[in-house]
Amino acid sequence: MLIGGTNFMQNSGFKYCTIFIFLLTVFYSQTLFSQQHKPTTNTLHGKFYAADTVEIAPDNFPVFIPELIQRRFKPTTTTSFLGINSKPVDSITTIKTIKTQIPLRFDTIYYQTNWRADTALKKTIRYPALKNAALPRYKDQAVCDVQYLDVEQGLSSSYILSLLTDSRGLLWFGSYEGGLIRYNGHTFTEFRKQNGLPGNFIRALYEDSKGHIWMGTQGNGLAIFDGHQVTVLPNKANLHELYVYEITADQQGRIWVSTRNNGLFVITEDAILQLTEKNGLPDNEVFTTFAKNSDSIWIGTAKGPSVINAQKITNYYFKNKNTTNQVKDFSTDKFGNLLLGTHRNLVVFNKNTFRELHIRLKIKKIEQDASHNLWIGSAGYGVFKLESDDKNYETARYIRYTEKLGLSHNYISDITIKNGLLWMGTYGGGVNRLKIDGFTHITTEQGLKSENIWAFAEDENHNLWLGTETAGICHMGDSTFKYYDRDSAKMKSHIVLSAMKDHKNNLWFGTYKGGVYKINQNRLFEVNLNPDKKRLKIISMLADSKGNLWFGTWDDGVFMHNGDSVTQFNKSNGLSNNDVFDIMEDQNGDIWFATDGGGLNRYNGQQFFHYNTSSGLTSNAIYSTVQMQDGSIWVGTHDAGIMVINDTNSFTLTIKDGLSSNNIKSIIADNQNRIWVGTEHGLNLIEYSGNLDLPKSKSIKIQYFKKKDGLKGLDFHTNSAYIDQNNTAWWGTGKSLTYLNLSRLSSDTTAPGVMIDALQIKQRWIDFHNTKASTEHNPLKISTKGAVPFYNKPKNLQVPYNARHITFYFGSTKYQNIEDIKYITRLYPLEQKWSLPNSESKVDYRNIPPGTYTFQVKAKTPDGLKSKTANQKITISAPWWMTVWAYLAYGIILLSIILLFFRWRTRVLKKRQKELEIQVKERTIEIQEKNEELNALVAQVTEQRNEIATQRDMVVQQRDQLEQINKSTSQSIDYAQRIQSSLMPEMSSFLVHFPESFLLFRPRDIVSGDFYWWAEVGNKTVVVAADCTGHGVPGAFMSILGMSFLREIVLKEQTTRPDKILELLRTEVIQALQQKNTPGEQRDGLDMTILTFDRGTNKALFAGAHNAIYHINNQQLNEYQGDRFTIALYPKLKPFTVLEIEFKPGDKFYMFTDGFHDQFGGKTGKKIKKSRFQELILKIHEQSMQKQKHELIQFLENWQGEEEQIDDILVMGFQIPEKGI
Repeated sequence: MLIGGTNFMQNSGFKYCTIFIFLLTVFYSQTLFSQQHKPTTNTLHGKFYAADTVEIAPDNFPVFIPELIQRRFKPTTTTSFLGINSKPVDSITTIKTIKTQIPLRFDTIYYQTNWRADTALKKTIRYPALKNAALPRYKDQAVCDVQYLDVEQGLSSSYILSLLTDSRGLLWFGSYEGGLIRYNGHTFTEFRKQNGLPGNFIRALYEDSKGHIWMGTQGNGLAIFDGHQVTVLPNKANLHELYVYEITADQQGRIWVSTRNNGLFVITEDAILQLTEKNGLPDNEVFTTFAKNSDSIWIGTAKGPSVINAQKITNYYFKNKNTTNQVKDFSTDKFGNLLLGTHRNLVVFNKNTFRELHIRLKIKKIEQDASHNLWIGSAGYGVFKLESDDKNYETARYIRYTEKLGLSHNYISDITIKNGLLWMGTYGGGVNRLKIDGFTHITTEQGLKSENIWAFAEDENHNLWLGTETAGICHMGDSTFKYYDRDSAKMKSHIVLSAMKDHKNNLWFGTYKGGVYKINQNRLFEVNLNPDKKRLKIISMLADSKGNLWFGTWDDGVFMHNGDSVTQFNKSNGLSNNDVFDIMEDQNGDIWFATDGGGLNRYNGQQFFHYNTSSGLTSNAIYSTVQMQDGSIWVGTHDAGIMVINDTNSFTLTIKDGLSSNNIKSIIADNQNRIWVGTEHGLNLIEYSGNLDLPKSKSIKIQYFKKKDGLKGLDFHTNSAYIDQNNTAWWGTGKSLTYLNLSRLSSDTTAPGVMIDALQIKQRWIDFHNTKASTEHNPLKISTKGAVPFYNKPKNLQVPYNARHITFYFGSTKYQNIEDIKYITRLYPLEQKWSLPNSESKVDYRNIPPGTYTFQVKAKTPDGLKSKTANQKITISAPWWMTVWAYLAYGIILLSIILLFFRWRTRVLKKRQKELEIQVKERTIEIQEKNEELNALVAQVTEQRNEIATQRDMVVQQRDQLEQINKSTSQSIDYAQRIQSSLMPEMSSFLVHFPESFLLFRPRDIVSGDFYWWAEVGNKTVVVAADCTGHGVPGAFMSILGMSFLREIVLKEQTTRPDKILELLRTEVIQALQQKNTPGEQRDGLDMTILTFDRGTNKALFAGAHNAIYHINNQQLNEYQGDRFTIALYPKLKPFTVLEIEFKPGDKFYMFTDGFHDQFGGKTGKKIKKSRFQELILKIHEQSMQKQKHELIQFLENWQGEEEQIDDILVMGFQIPEKGI
């Protein structure tokens, strides 16, 4: 009848058809009744009692003719997943190129056989103390398994320029100002210039075949770290000043170094060669090289790619209008194509043709994972995952991961992949770690109207349909969500709790108090299973192998729909309970019902069989069931965990066995015989051997997933679990819709690596690589036979007896969930047994007896995988008084003393016996007198000594307090200066839009009250010059506050009109400083000028608070004065005025604060004044911007002379480029 729809109901023969169906149903019921006395077999026995059997009389079958009502609808559509789903590449364009070819010729810069062995080029590396690293953290909005390390976790810099995972499993980070950082999961080791590095800006890292680490610096050349020392390049042709972009190697072991403005260098064991523009390179700015094979080396420059092959260099130049020639990285894909990462898009080179994929990203690095997916790090656009099934990328799709999805920053400076983890160095957000095949989540931030998903169904086109808690039915498309709800489809309920697809590809949805809905060929039908009761609560569904549809409800039992009529089963005719949470068909075709309070029910078409606690079940509250390939049935209970049963055996699984909770919400099985269990406290993966006859410990392995494993929500919804045709598992939780690609999920069977990283002796850090250099590095006079490269770990350590307190530091290279790694240790043979597993990454031994020992440590994963043993041999020297010779001498001396004393004593006693008798009285009196004198003298001296010591201690204490106060103050100000500097944008980013520009910035103190700031928002560029109230520390606090508010207003709220920015900034300042306009209150605030350039119109908008700007056009200086009030609270707040300025290429703008023209000096000690400053600008404006800066500095220094600088000074000048901004 459902197939016929309303047309059938409108047929004039409807009445007779109804009578016919009713008679047919009665006949069918009578047939069942006649068969109820046939023998039946209970397939669950063993530990169970016989099940209760309920025979069904034909009169107990309520039969209904369902109603079918078509609903007209227009689904609501929401935005895309914001990067969680894959999107097709916009377009692919063939690039037109100019190809030139010339003979290859290198310049020899330096030649010396085995030049790296030259001791004159080696520098000592001083190993620093280890620095504790906090655990990586998730951002609150993270929707994938991505964590980050930043300064809050102990990282020395948020600006990571390069990454390296070396052959030892250690992670190395090259940072901006923070030097070289080594990470072992528990600690950071920071190598800086003060430790022996040539500089603190590490832009490139590479490990050669010998395991040595090559470092490329920003303006300090190249260095090679062998674990003990650093080898620098010889001081030839300014090699020690190279600005290095990248270091790679070819198949012959030659090192290729890409530099800024110095071309390309090739380094061998005996020579250093250089390739520049004069040798055929298209440009001296080389970003990257790539050895595609042994015959060709590809080079990425600022003016296109080049390839070295057969002693020739071939240069390519891209002619397409919107194609950039800046090639930042190379890679290959699974098809063998060469990939070029440019400053704008990805370029594929195949069969001598370059083709550009339009994705819009500024590529910094390309890597390929184990599944041959491409991961692309970009400058400002996050990281992209690119997939393609064809070598021409016609079907290419990509996923974009950004800050909105959990990254700490969108500027990805470098990436590397190791053991399924994608490590990302960011410029401003530290290091990110993404588990490539981890959990992913979809929330309202990605377009869902409801984060609570209760049901899943998949249509014939493999599209997923969701049952939501507050938004009805949701259809997930490639880039949109479509909703069918009360508003768009006139549904009676927006709470959808169950869903399924039947054998005719119809989709069915069960609602809470809204009945059942069916979708057929994009038509939505309301199906009334029982016309007399239309507010059914449908919580479970099943389409069985016979074509019947089963609907489980709250309160009303089960409805079976055979295509024509509907039969109801409840407590009155066979069910043990009317709340049916799950329905399952077993391998015999029997139907199972999981009830809340009535246990399990099985229906074989003739009889019901009841299984409950009386039959051996652990609980009568059953929520979910699944049957495995071996025929065993897994039963999820509300309060007693899981019960596994078959014909001969059974057992239970609870928290004691490793489940996250005994409240089981869902159970599903995948195609690898694994069981996924959702609970109220997380997710469990059960690996099942398929043999219940084995002991439980051998047949079952349980894994527990928590938040640290990438889950966002731990409260899984009841039976909200589904595995789709693409082998992706989906779950509904209280926080998000969660999914996991099961095809890429594999058990990690690799044993964890373990290393002993460093030792402390007597709670002192010892540099074991330099113990022989001076007593400074070896104050305890220990002895070693050197140290292990790259670790502060000695070889054959010998420790004096007075330093027998040793702390061992160790770590693991298993970086995923490092907090789950446990360590077992022992000091053999002092300790014969291993310690209990512990997550602490150090162990401390005190008062170790003299002797030789081996410290041993192993790492262990939660799965029981153990590492090899790491060993450290130590010897505690015995003190001289505990040696064998000392004990022998003690015996001889003791005997000699006894003999001599005996003889001497005898002789003296005899000789002086009489003398003593005479003198005893005289001496006694004399001694008493002397004793009294001495006691008086001792008391006097003691009193004077105590008085002097007290005065001395007071003086020392006051001195130490003063020194500590001064040190703390200086450190605080220095740290404030670093914070302020990090908030101000880099001049390099300003030069991108204004190549001809300068910045004159001279704080009066360490920190400044003046600041500059700029940002790019769409096609607009916002430039700011500001002067905060005060200078020094107060001014710096105001400047940090101002820059923070500007970032919020301009970058987050996308406000670019200068007057609106000033008004919003004024509001923020008033609120932040709690200004109330009370009498006598100091009016703290900011003077500021803002220019917003529109690149599409050649017009700029200006607004100012108290300050002005200069615009030079056609040799004429135009002054634009801002409003005559500052950014602060006034009795009457007026709006700021905005001015429109037209400009053309070649025009010059100058933005400044009052520090320059308020400076005292000159012959009369007066201020420079504004008029003299204008004359100076007009005088020098035709010179280059850098020359203008030089002239301004020279004028300022000559004028100032011996006078002190009275205020912070800020002057910015920039010229509109000929090609526009």
